[in-house]
Amino acid sequence: MPAKPIPTNPIRDAILERLVNRSNVRPHPSQRKANGTKYISAFTLGGVVFAVDKMCAGKQPIWVLDRADIRTYLDTENLSYDVYTPDERRNSNLHKLPNFEKGQLLRIYPDTVDQGMAVIAKLERKSETNSRNHE
Repeated sequence: MPAKPIPTNPIRDAILERLVNRSNVRPHPSQRKANGTKYISAFTLGGVVFAVDKMCAGKQPIWVLDRADIRTYLDTENLSYDVYTPDERRNSNLHKLPNFEKGQLLRIYPDTVDQGMAVIAKLERKSETNSRNHE
């Protein structure tokens, strides 16, 4: 059976390009290749792990561990998202990320590159706050 090709998605490509150019975003250490698998690219930003889904042509999902502050932000900005409870199936490529296999996740659907980067910036601000609180 031939492998499913990666669909075209200009929002995904632009988000990934911006992430590669940010010095504070690193490929997640569990990835064998810097650009991830065919299905996801995982990153760390401070102590926060997130993944960009690479197999969607329409929407461009970003996966994160569920957090109340992120949900509040998404609701305020009217960004759509799904909550994946621990018993729901998810892409097996997410299993290599800490707590993503059995944890509660948010699958966020930004409509634009700027919205996607704003979500990631929100992750970063939380990470920076946590770092300052531990100093």
